[in-house]
Amino acid sequence: MEKTKTELCARFGKGFSKEYGWAADRTKIITFKDLENEVGINHLRPYYKMANISIHAGPKGIRFSLGSPNNNIIPVGASNMGLADPGMNTVISLLNMNTALLTIRPDIGQFITLKAMSLLADEVKDAFYRCYKETWAEYERRKTM
Repeated sequence: MEKTKTELCARFGKGFSKEYGWAADRTKIITFKDLENEVGINHLRPYYKMANISIHAGPKGIRFSLGSPNNNIIPVGASNMGLADPGMNTVISLLNMNTALLTIRPDIGQFITLKAMSLLADEVKDAFYRCYKETWAEYERRKTM
């Protein structure tokens, strides 16, 4: 493995051995944030950071949770609270990736597949939104008990 790594670094540059090295040029180490900027999806960075607040250590994780309806409750166990935004963004990202891949060598079959995927993505986004509304309605109902 070390031999293969050395050969690849000789061929593609020192940065190839680093994280995201496959996307780096020979002079710069690239980050995931750089990749987002390069493909024009850096507007999604705040959603990504928000989804990670409770996962990665930091001061915001103490007071904020996607799974908490008012940030005064520390959720324990599984919950549907807070899944809508990450779920919808995941569906959009998967559709975008498949669109990029299937349009490299486009043909009618791939366009039909993309249309079907788009319709399915709309259904999934609607399901996340319905779940969001139902979860909040249940939270409000229990709050008044």
